[in-house]
This record gives sequence, structure tokens and C-alpha cells, in this order.
Amino acid sequence: MLAYLAKALASQGLNVLVTAFTHTAINNALRKLLPQVTGYYQGGKNWASASGLNYGGVKIRSTESIMNQGFSPSSKGAIVGATCYAIYTKKLEWMPFDVVIIDEAAQLNIPLAVGAMAKTKKFILIGDHMQLPPIISEKQVDKDLSCSVLNCCIAMPPG
Repeated sequence: MLAYLAKALASQGLNVLVTAFTHTAINNALRKLLPQVTGYYQGGKNWASASGLNYGGVKIRSTESIMNQGFSPSSKGAIVGATCYAIYTKKLEWMPFDVVIIDEAAQLNIPLAVGAMAKTKKFILIGDHMQLPPIISEKQVDKDLSCSVLNCCIAMPPG
């Protein structure tokens, strides 16, 4: 579903950010896109460990590396995979996004999710609230912070 959504949104000229708590989740999502898109961008320091993501993809090593591929702030229809942390690095902070797709949203606590959602006015949460909870260290245990963004949305009353 994520791959279909990302492709459909990008084909409408929207810049799509695919994010998650882990690099593994992002890389898995990008792998599903491979047969469907001709190009995507992958940001983050672990770009070299993403095996199987060489077809059609541009590894974002720096702002210059993506601009050398012809992407600029006015470009449309890009799909970018990056963690919630990477989108605020110098490599990616300048990039405009129309939609953020958060994969495995049940693993993402609210502060990290809000950071990703702040990059755009539209976001899509994908996940299963019955699976793994947010990944937090024992020192950070706070009832409000240990709730995932997905669980908080489910718990909210309609309207």
C-alpha cells in the first residue's frame, strides 16, 4: 500500500517523504517502490548499507549530490526516504515536501512524529497499533512520550 500511495502522489507532481523510526523500515518501503518508479532519493548516513537499492535510486550524500541530479526546491514528483532525524540535517532540511508517509507509525513516539509532520500539511500514518510499541530508552520513560502517534490517533474521539 505504501508503495502504491507514494507512486500515485508523486505521479501527481507531489514531493513525498517516506519516513519511519528505523532505516530498515524505510529501505523496505523503497525496495517495494523499485518496480514502480524510475527514481527516488534516499537520505541518511546509512545509505551505503542499503543493499538492493541501487536501481533507479540516488543516494543523498550531501545537498550537492541531490542538486547534481537535477533536483531543486522547485522540483516536483520526488520520493525521498529518510528518518525523522535525517530530514532536519543540512542534506535535506531545504527540501519541500507535499506529503509525509510515516511507515510503522506504531513505533514512532509523538515528538518524532511531530517533527516529520511539521515538514508538510498532509501526512499519512501506516502501521499496526497491535505490533511493536515506540522504541524508547528506559531513561526516557514518560507515559505521554511512550505513546505512539498511531495509538494517540486511535484513542482520540471522532470529530
